[in-house]
Amino acid sequence: MNYMKLLKLLYLAERKSLVEATKSISGDRLVAMDNGPLLSETYDLIKSSARGKRDGYWCERINAVGYEVVLQDEIEAEPLDLSDADERRLNSIYDEFGSMSEFDLVEWTHKNLPEWSDPKGSSRPIPTRDVLYAADLPSDVVSKKEQDLYELGQFERVLKL
Repeated sequence: MNYMKLLKLLYLAERKSLVEATKSISGDRLVAMDNGPLLSETYDLIKSSARGKRDGYWCERINAVGYEVVLQDEIEAEPLDLSDADERRLNSIYDEFGSMSEFDLVEWTHKNLPEWSDPKGSSRPIPTRDVLYAADLPSDVVSKKEQDLYELGQFERVLKL
């Protein structure tokens, strides 16, 4: 799949999860770039793979060839640790947007996602709050979701200690 298309689809799924379930699928940072919003660390992994960097879990399983991202043939795919709800969200996004080209997705995200604004050749973080307000959620719901995400993040940091 074209990597720009993949990045747009993953952003849309992440956005859907934040709005619907108040949780991140990927744990990645949301950023605005010239071609629209994307997941920052995922983009960095794709760029590393394209430059031939082959260390790490991602690069052992996924390879960037030109503008395409492909699964490594020699590695048997492991099942993803996704909830049923995450899988449904990913499938829903693919069903809705998967037939669009990468440039159609760029245009669609520019026109339809209010949290994105042109960073003019750079990148800028997209705060979760901006995503939630862009989804027309009331202020009290946004505040509650932000608090829930903060507490979940604190809990996950403690578990990693």
